[in-house]
Amino acid sequence: MKSLRALSIVLVTGIILSFAGCSSDAPIETYPSAYTPDPTTVTSVQAPVAEEAAVFRNGTDGIDIDITTLSSTMVYSVVYCMVSDPYDYVGMVVKMNGQFSHYYDEFTDTDYYACIIQDATACCAQGIEFVLVDDEGYTYPDEGEEICVIGTFDIYHQNGFTYCTLTDARVCEE
Repeated sequence: MKSLRALSIVLVTGIILSFAGCSSDAPIETYPSAYTPDPTTVTSVQAPVAEEAAVFRNGTDGIDIDITTLSSTMVYSVVYCMVSDPYDYVGMVVKMNGQFSHYYDEFTDTDYYACIIQDATACCAQGIEFVLVDDEGYTYPDEGEEICVIGTFDIYHQNGFTYCTLTDARVCEE
């Protein structure tokens, strides 16, 4: 019994001391970084990103976001942002190209069509559904073939999920 009591006192004291050790008013020493970036290098690295960003929301040909002219890394990044935070993009006209994908939902008797974008290493993919303004007579490409679409970015809610879509979309010539 005495050993159990002694053990508990030692444990409680140890816990109290460990918290007391964390609250020090002594200044924390910092050491200078071994690497100091060269401002001209930073500017030259950021310049291409700024040039690519000029493609967004420029309104050329009525298109707010044209991701067909971006590098594969930028394309995936932009689509990822659109899917992750879709409310910032609602109402914008988007032009994108990627792989065609089709899904038929037998429970709702609905066909879904999407343009799938892969990242630079082709390990990850993001897609945006599109609804053609007039698909009567249009022959959709085979699964995985390239497609280019222009449409108005929008979102809808179904079964508790938020989905991104390009409405009033049309297939474009790349």
